[in-house]
Amino acid sequence: GGPSSQQEIDRLRSALGLAPGEPYLLHVGGNHWYKNRPGVLRIFQALCNALEEAGSPPLRLIMAGEPFTPQMREYVRANNLDRSVIEVAAPTDADLRALYTGALALLFPSLYEGFGWPIIEAQSCGCPVITSNRAPMTEVGAASALYIDPADEAAAAAQIAANLPGLPLLREVALHMVERAGI
Repeated sequence: GGPSSQQEIDRLRSALGLAPGEPYLLHVGGNHWYKNRPGVLRIFQALCNALEEAGSPPLRLIMAGEPFTPQMREYVRANNLDRSVIEVAAPTDADLRALYTGALALLFPSLYEGFGWPIIEAQSCGCPVITSNRAPMTEVGAASALYIDPADEAAAAAQIAANLPGLPLLREVALHMVERAGI
């Protein structure tokens, strides 16, 4: 584990069509209902609207894991998110590490988790985490995460928009926690 090198991050950014330094949120997961991938898209769309209204620069969303469902593809198309949302199906471990390391934050509004491995993976790469205000996410994320209500997508998007400037500080907390835990 551990963070990727800048060279690895730049290579992957280039392969995905991201400009150097262009900010993105990352979601990692499969298509099980509790992973809430349609909710990820709805929160992201509301966040894009909030950022646009505030005159803030746009964000991209990278969704890594299983390929999109037809419903997810349709949502992206119908809401003009084609240029903002990047699908990365079946990423390698090295690619996943580079995605975590380079991300503004992991967006993980899961409805239910047995444990929440992506939170640990993100933290081990120094990636800030935005996750559900439910157990076990709250235990796993501890002080290094921003907690949102996955059932209130508009409020979640507003909370993320308000906290974007502070996300780099969570990066330090996450790395410190991982060091202390010896992961």
